[in-house]
Amino acid sequence: NKQIIYSYIGWPGSTHDSRIFSNSSLFHYPGLYFKENEYLLGDSGFEYLENIIVPYKKLRNSELTDEQDTFNMRLSSVRIHIEHTIGILKMRFQSLQELPIQLQDKNSAKHTVDWIKACIIMHNMITACRLDDIYNEEELTTILQEQQQQNTTGYGGSFNSATDPEEDLTPGKARRKQIFNQVMNSE
Repeated sequence: NKQIIYSYIGWPGSTHDSRIFSNSSLFHYPGLYFKENEYLLGDSGFEYLENIIVPYKKLRNSELTDEQDTFNMRLSSVRIHIEHTIGILKMRFQSLQELPIQLQDKNSAKHTVDWIKACIIMHNMITACRLDDIYNEEELTTILQEQQQQNTTGYGGSFNSATDPEEDLTPGKARRKQIFNQVMNSE
């Protein structure tokens, strides 16, 4: 419904999402945020965790199975709503595209965090009260392409690195396999 239910603000834009996540309370205290069958949908830059489901990655010199490709596509089709929400927030509050604040000390950093929080709160109020029209897909696509370009240039790692064999199931991989089986058996 385009509402933002959690934010963790205060890191530079160049910091990789997985590093920010590993420092968040969501990571350190998942029991405060997740019920038994709840989880986040992450992109391939995140690690395998019980409360974050990530797409399958290609192993070196091999391809994904058709089922894994289908699962990844379905995961992406749900995750795109998250990207749309961020795009709408940035369209609604153009100042978030490039904050007009010079970070010089703790006060300016606090002001920046408060600015972003205020935009998120106003976004949620506008969205909840349906005070505006939903942005069209063409505008969202343009913003998403710009965000993806910024994200890929800001991270030097490879998203298609080799992963552990599927038989070596960490709690995160086991949870993804469970979700995978539910998704693939729902056809």
